[in-house]
Amino acid sequence: MKTLKKRILLLSIILMAILYIPDHQYKEMEVQEVTTESDNVRVFNYSLGRVFIGEYFYIKDMLKEADESDILIIDLRRISDPNMQVLSSYKIKNIDVINEVLEIMLYYESTDPTKWDRTLSSMRNEWEMHNYSYFFRYDEDRTRDVDLNNADEEKYRSEIMRKLLRN
Repeated sequence: MKTLKKRILLLSIILMAILYIPDHQYKEMEVQEVTTESDNVRVFNYSLGRVFIGEYFYIKDMLKEADESDILIIDLRRISDPNMQVLSSYKIKNIDVINEVLEIMLYYESTDPTKWDRTLSSMRNEWEMHNYSYFFRYDEDRTRDVDLNNADEEKYRSEIMRKLLRN
């Protein structure tokens, strides 16, 4: 009986901590698109560099010329399970930078609408879970890049997960 009371107390403390952790406050940002000569890749500025978004073939070519701080995103929004894949997402650990990139992706979708439909919160959760998985060397080939496909919206939508991840 004593151990049950201790477990209930511990669970209560954890639950209270989850519910009362203050939400992270994000700065408002204005998305800045860079004018380019390419019709195949769109480029945006973010606080540490540039974000390139385009189809696989064109983004693959960008790998050679992109700076280390640049972020490459493959646009797979027109497949059966619409998706946006952030390459080497594990390198981006700062939640404010993650948020900037996600805001750019949502802007990109709003200016060229498709059936890709993800919420900012669920994408933050999924990115963070990928980062933790990669850090602990879990399935590194799969967790190196984050795939923000429609099918994962429900899986990462949890408010409890958001609170645990403090984002």
